Amino acid sequence: MLRFIKGFSARAIDILLQARYASEQVPTWIGGFRLKPTVILLGLGLALSLAGCQPAEEKKAETTPSAPPAAESPAAPTTQAASPAAVDEAALKAKGEKVYAANCASCHQANGEGMPNVFPPLAGGEIPNGDAAEHIKTVLKGKSGPITVKGKQYNGAMPPFSQLTDEDIAAVVTYERTTWGNKGGAVSPDQVKALR
Repeated sequence: MLRFIKGFSARAIDILLQARYASEQVPTWIGGFRLKPTVILLGLGLALSLAGCQPAEEKKAETTPSAPPAAESPAAPTTQAASPAAVDEAALKAKGEKVYAANCASCHQANGEGMPNVFPPLAGGEIPNGDAAEHIKTVLKGKSGPITVKGKQYNGAMPPFSQLTDEDIAAVVTYERTTWGNKGGAVSPDQVKALR
């Protein structure tokens, strides 16, 4: 499939260049249909987007840190790594914003308000302001069935996100617990690992 996309992209670029620099309009035929350069550009954009997609396993391998954790370093302080106080909350929150945008915002919305009667809000909700372990379990294992959030009943299903790394889950949970006025606090990758 990827070879087809790359081949299609190269052909589309050739056609566009011919149409742009030829003295007269070059017919652009693909599959028996006459296509305008705008349609070809849209197809090229789609093809390049698809070419950039990777299976989750490859993404996970790229996001796994290559350096050993600070606890393994001989010069590391003796504080517990699982303690949320030892977590770099700002770095986790910044990473969590990206993980949230890629995995959560389509349902819970970019502002954390959810969708009325469909997806519960995270802004001011009980889950991000409650027990950190329950929040982590919800992201790791998903949740289905009726729940009440901010006095409203929701009866849907959230898929599990266990394919994400411990660091990604800690980042997104920290982002959800410290954004939109939530006061839940940061969580560490070690806390996520313990609940897997």
